Amino acid sequence: MIEAIEWAAGRGARVVHLGLGFRGTRSEHAELCATIRKHWNVLFFASAGNFPRPTEVYPANCRVPNLHPTWANPASRPLVELAPNEVLGPGMARLITKEH
Repeated sequence: MIEAIEWAAGRGARVVHLGLGFRGTRSEHAELCATIRKHWNVLFFASAGNFPRPTEVYPANCRVPNLHPTWANPASRPLVELAPNEVLGPGMARLITKEH
């Protein structure tokens, strides 16, 4: 997957959808997360899968600013704090804005 990310970013991709995921730990997927973070000018969307919490799925749980998790099953929502203007599921991206 790292090679695919490098390939896409190296050819000018600005948005990359990673519709797949791997179970594991943050340390097991540290290189993958670092690769996504390195390409700060590319917006990544990654599937969190439909596993019940507290299953960690990567790259959706990388917790890098340019990656937004997506999910179809609300019980699969990643265990991450969502910031204002974060992309949310289920099954689609939805922009939340803070009203002033």
